[in-house]
Amino acid sequence: MCGKYNFQAVDRALRDIMGAVDERLQDVPFGSKVVVFGGDFRQILPVIKKGTRSEVVGQSIRQAKFWDQIQVLHLTQNMRIRNLGPEAISFA
Repeated sequence: MCGKYNFQAVDRALRDIMGAVDERLQDVPFGSKVVVFGGDFRQILPVIKKGTRSEVVGQSIRQAKFWDQIQVLHLTQNMRIRNLGPEAISFA
């Protein structure tokens, strides 16, 4: 996983680009573009060579400036199993 500074750089770049089109978009996260992050951010941590636990957690995306403006969606159904018939599911 990338550190928070990588995502903040993309955020800043999109704000700058979209701010040139419309000044109101300079204050909107990611310049009002939809950005999808996938994964379990508690399990996928950035790699910091010889970093302590607090340094690793401090670099995670959940510590980024824009995280409080992110809408988190949780999966509720396993889409792979939903379309399979009962004969396809076997517990060997």
